[in-house]
Amino acid sequence: MFPGRSHLTSPFTPPGGRGTNGFKMKRLAGMRRLAGMRRLGCTLGAALAVVMVFVVRAPEARAGEEELVVAPSLAYSVIRAGDSNRHGGAAYLDVDYGLTDSWALRGTGHWAGHYVDGGNGGDNEGLLSVGGLGFGVLYTFDVLKVVPFASLTAGAVALGGAGQGLRWDAVIAVGLGLDYLVSRSFSVGFEMRYQLLVPDVTRYPLFLTVGIRLAWRRQ
Repeated sequence: MFPGRSHLTSPFTPPGGRGTNGFKMKRLAGMRRLAGMRRLGCTLGAALAVVMVFVVRAPEARAGEEELVVAPSLAYSVIRAGDSNRHGGAAYLDVDYGLTDSWALRGTGHWAGHYVDGGNGGDNEGLLSVGGLGFGVLYTFDVLKVVPFASLTAGAVALGGAGQGLRWDAVIAVGLGLDYLVSRSFSVGFEMRYQLLVPDVTRYPLFLTVGIRLAWRRQ
């Protein structure tokens, strides 16, 4: 027993019922937080529903059967010759023909030029050119507006210039790219390609291009 207090009054209960009022305030605050979380969940759900509507209604960007795609592109190009990287530009023209929704045949042609400054004191100054043709396959991943794809081609290239005679090499190219479907008949995107020159693998161990492409589609 505590002096001055009834034996029915808890020593931990503030006078005037403040403990009960505090409990009610905490409960009310919890209910408000719960209501806020419910409103946030409803808002996120509505936003997700709107996004899903646009995704479902978006035109498909998959490679279609018997679809013809013509895609010119301009690219940055780098080739390693000797102990130095030679920088320049490249132009491509790709023609793809759909076999299924995912697979297509690809024909490609390109030209790339790289400036050689002749810093080694030899007669190497000038433009090192690489031009070639290739054929292969392209795989388009099963998505909608944004289309990742991969390509594998093989062909032949001619190299010359910058004090070098004309050389012929076989080339194996691996490409990775991404297209964005603006409409069912037009897309924009980019593609990165690594090209392996055979038998001059040690002479030109690096031949890489990264470029922007425009693609017209017809089915």
